[in-house]
Amino acid sequence: MKSIVIGIIVICIRAVEINKCMYVSYNDEQHSISINKIYPHSKECYTQGLFIENDNLYESCGMYGQSSINKYSFPSLQLLHTTQLNSSEFGEGIAMVNNTLIMLTWKEHKCHLIDPSTLEIKSTLSYPLHGWGVTNDLNQTIYVSDGSNKIREITIKNNEIQIEKEWRVQRGNGFVKELNEMEYIDNKLYINVYWEDKIIIVDVKTKYVIGEIWCNIKRSGNEEVFNGIAQIDSHTLLVTGKYWNKMFELKIN
Repeated sequence: MKSIVIGIIVICIRAVEINKCMYVSYNDEQHSISINKIYPHSKECYTQGLFIENDNLYESCGMYGQSSINKYSFPSLQLLHTTQLNSSEFGEGIAMVNNTLIMLTWKEHKCHLIDPSTLEIKSTLSYPLHGWGVTNDLNQTIYVSDGSNKIREITIKNNEIQIEKEWRVQRGNGFVKELNEMEYIDNKLYINVYWEDKIIIVDVKTKYVIGEIWCNIKRSGNEEVFNGIAQIDSHTLLVTGKYWNKMFELKIN
C-alpha cells in the first residue's frame, strides 16, 4: 500500500480592521459612529495626506524614494494620475488652495504647487517649517501642523509663504502634541495624533478639543499609524493609515 500525504497550504491574508469607533464628547454634543463601507487601499502607501474634491480622491505617500501623489476617481478608486517625487524628498500633507494642489515635504523645506488635473509639479516654494499635515477652509485659510502641539495659519502671496498666526491645541488643562494629518470641516479641524488610534476634533475659534473619535484598530502585519482623513460629506469621513490595505467610511450620527 502506498501512503498518500496530503499537504494543506493555508494562505493568511494580512489585513487591518477597525472593529468599532466611538465618539467622546468634551461638551454637550453626543454622537455615535458607524462604519458604513470599506474600500481597498494601496498597502504600499505610507499615507501622509488625503482629501476628496470634485469626485476625485487625492492621496500623498511618504518615505524617501517612495514619495508620490496620486489621484483616483471616487468612489470607483480608478487610478487617474500619479507623480513621483524626487528620491531626496519625503512627501507629506496635501490640500487644494485656489484650484492649485499644494504638497509639503518633511525636512526639505519645500512646498510643491501642483496642477490638480495632471499632477504635474508647476513650481516649488520655500517652506519655513517641517511639513506634516495641511488643510484649508472655505476662505482659503491654510492650516498646517509640524508634529508639535501648534497649528499655524499660513498664506501664499507673491510666491512666498508667510506665517500669519500660531496657536496651540488645548485639551482640558494641557496641550495635544504630535498633531499630524488634518481635515477642515464646518469650523473644526479633525486631526490625527501620531501614534494614537484617535482623531481629535478642534474648534478653530476656541482652539480647544471639543471631541474625539476613538477607534479599536486591529493590525496584523506591518500596518502603521492611523493617518488620513477625507471628508465625504459634513457627517461622513473616509479614513485610513500608513501601509493599510483598507480605507473605512465613518458616519458621525
